Amino acid sequence: MAAAITEAEAAAFPARAAADFAGELVVDLGAIAANWRDLGARHPSGPVAGVVKADGYGLGAAPVARVLADAGCRHFFVAQFSEGLALREALGHGPMIAVLGGFPPGADAGAALTPVLNTPEDVAAARAAGLRGAILHVDTGMERLGVNAAELAGLGGLAGLGLRYVMTHRPAPTSRRIR
Repeated sequence: MAAAITEAEAAAFPARAAADFAGELVVDLGAIAANWRDLGARHPSGPVAGVVKADGYGLGAAPVARVLADAGCRHFFVAQFSEGLALREALGHGPMIAVLGGFPPGADAGAALTPVLNTPEDVAAARAAGLRGAILHVDTGMERLGVNAAELAGLGGLAGLGLRYVMTHRPAPTSRRIR
C-alpha cells in the first residue's frame, strides 16, 4: 500500500502542466484493416466481426469501423446502446451493429441495431415482440453476461426466435472445461 504524502512534501513538487506530459499516439488504421483481413482469411467459413466498444478501445470507434467497413467487414459489436446509435450514424445502413448490452425490442427506432439477448427476460421480451435476427449470448464460464446452462435449458427451446447467431466468450484461453 502506498503511503500518503504530506502537504509539505506535495509543496516541494511544483504542479506540472498537462503539456509537460504530452505524447503522441499514431494509430495505423491500415494495420487494423490488414489484421481484420488476416483473421477473415483464417476463418473462411463465416464472418469476422469488428468489436469497437469503448470508442474502439480508445482508438476512435468511427474511424476504426469505417476502415474495417472499407476492408469488407459487415458485422460490428459495441457494448452500449448509445454506442450502437453513434456507430450507425457513422457507418450508415448496411452493416450489422450488435449491442452486447442489449436493448428492449423497438428501442432503436429504425436504426436497425441488433440486440444481444443476455438473460431469460431478454429472450422472453424478444419472443413477445416477435423479434427476429437477435443474437443469443450463452455464458460458458465467464459468468458475466449470457444465459447459463440451466437458464438455457429453461428457455423451452430456441425454435421461433429467428436468431442470427449464438455467441459466447471463452472463460480463459487455456480452459478446457466448458460449463
